[in-house]
Amino acid sequence: MRQLLAAICLTMILACSVGAQRYDKFTPAALKALGSDEYATIFWVFLDSTAWSDQPMTLTPKASERRAKADPTELLVDSLDYPIKTSVVDSLTNLGMTVRRTSRWLKAVTVELDSAGMGVIEQLDFIDSVDVVRTLYRETPDVDAKLDRSVPDQGQSAEDYGESFFQNQFVDAVRVHDLGYSGDGVMLALFDTGFDTAHPGFENLRVTATYDFINESPDVTTLDCPEEFETRQQGSHGTSVLGVIAGEIVDTLLGLAPNADFLLAKTEISCFGTEIRLEEDNFIAALEWADSIGADIVSASLGYYFWQDDTNYLQSQLDGNTAKITIAADIAASRNILVVTSAGNDRRNGWGTIAFPADGDSVLAVGATNFDSTVASFSSDGPTADGRIKPDVAAFGVGLITLRNQPFRGVRRGVNGTSFSAPIVAGVAALAMERLDDLTADQVFHLLRETASQPSTPDNDLGYGIVNAYGAAGLIELLAVEPIIVAVGQNESRTVSVRGMSSGPIVLRAENLPLGVQFLDNLDGTGEIAATGSVGNPIESYFSIIASDDEVTDTLQVLLQTVGESDEPIYLGPNPFSDQLDIFTDSTAGQILGVSIYNVAGEKIWENINHSSVSADAISRWDRVRWDGRNQSGASVAAGVYLIHVEAENRSALLKVLKSN
Repeated sequence: MRQLLAAICLTMILACSVGAQRYDKFTPAALKALGSDEYATIFWVFLDSTAWSDQPMTLTPKASERRAKADPTELLVDSLDYPIKTSVVDSLTNLGMTVRRTSRWLKAVTVELDSAGMGVIEQLDFIDSVDVVRTLYRETPDVDAKLDRSVPDQGQSAEDYGESFFQNQFVDAVRVHDLGYSGDGVMLALFDTGFDTAHPGFENLRVTATYDFINESPDVTTLDCPEEFETRQQGSHGTSVLGVIAGEIVDTLLGLAPNADFLLAKTEISCFGTEIRLEEDNFIAALEWADSIGADIVSASLGYYFWQDDTNYLQSQLDGNTAKITIAADIAASRNILVVTSAGNDRRNGWGTIAFPADGDSVLAVGATNFDSTVASFSSDGPTADGRIKPDVAAFGVGLITLRNQPFRGVRRGVNGTSFSAPIVAGVAALAMERLDDLTADQVFHLLRETASQPSTPDNDLGYGIVNAYGAAGLIELLAVEPIIVAVGQNESRTVSVRGMSSGPIVLRAENLPLGVQFLDNLDGTGEIAATGSVGNPIESYFSIIASDDEVTDTLQVLLQTVGESDEPIYLGPNPFSDQLDIFTDSTAGQILGVSIYNVAGEKIWENINHSSVSADAISRWDRVRWDGRNQSGASVAAGVYLIHVEAENRSALLKVLKSN
């Protein structure tokens, strides 16, 4: 009813003030927002090409370097790099409008506008349309406080990482750190609530630039909220997110990419302990700012679905092309920036799916897992409205350790949420970009998915799976080989392949090869295993394939299982037996030529060679050899499994038997 009255009032105001004036440039949402004081008074004003500057923005050397990876000639410069003319902004200001932001990507400005200015807007030829700036909300608590925050025992190998060992090891970052990679040379932008950069855990933090888009200030450490409790909230979330990537406290915490260069943008308001608010033009302005400075990665631990009024985006608009923050995030990706964002913590609430801008097709949306690799109960699931898999990947998100902001500082334990899974993935991406510094953001995007834990079977819980820093960094590793099951006297083969990007030649070799097994290095990162079944091998044996280049060595264990050629015309019994075992053949197999018996270690303990069918054991069409359960020296063998190799005229077999006592 209140909305209906507001609409009626708006109609009356417009009728009285401007008569029959039509407002064709205003979207329905913009008209609705103007019709009530309860709604936002900030609007997107979209401008035609006459309002654009005739010169593109000037790129910093770092931004040029980043873009050159994708487009060495033109540096990706196109119409999106042409800003709004200063004269146009001045003209709007002179007409009484307060201009908040300009967007070269959306070709728009955001202004504070009341109903009196509507007629002016309609008369300006360079204005195409007007829409409302959405103000988005999400709950501050990342998860239910009752969630299990325990993690497995971290063991002796955690010494350098302290309590953060598990969250690093979970994504296989420890091996990458051991090789000297830490994000060096990669510029990573974080958008959040603020950052306590004076925290002792950030003593080595490398900050290139900061900006507070809430207060128009370079200081991202300011505590904006009026009361003590609320003051603690504003910088809390951002400090903890940054701590996951860059925090360093000896024997306690090590971030995923502590030596990256950081851009810190304060874009979200968190003053009441229950909500974090973002106006979408702040987020878009921060994206354009990060692009202009040269960010390689943008990580935003945000996911929004609830707006302050009924101008909401709808679930049906999670199509990657509707919400302005999603459009801007995809534009950032087109500038060769890897955009990483939380999928959201909304699985269990009324929204129940991913949030904006995770729906972007070029946005790497991140879900959260428990320590056992199952999806966290809060982690938002997909798909998008148009049926695409989301999230894209996942990382550990329950029970992390990170940093706490002032006034308490110190460490913060047991944090949960996709807000902390996203910076883990951003840190993994920074490690990958450091090593593979010639790859584009899109290539890294796909590499993160292709080297995750379930690339062949993605789903809407974990996407393509849990990210793997070692694989994403392109370090060589041997791909698993199916067990080799070979019959005695028969042949089997397997191809060995190496995944990764090596700067030098890859050498493959084998160790501890069983009888009848050979290995050939093809000298192209692949190799061939050729196996012939041998009675001298135990039923199961293992050997190693080793791959090495000028940086790493990886080892793969291969299982060889040796079985009989046939068990139909060759029989034994009883099985199990205690003191007498008969081995039979029929006319199909022909006469028994020899029987050899091995223990499971492959040691021959008894044999009967040159068996003659004229013995008393030859009966009718059957040929038979009897074993009394003793070794060649006449001593009774121990209870257990034994391998019986039978060579007959037409067949051979390797059979198992159990001696019971």
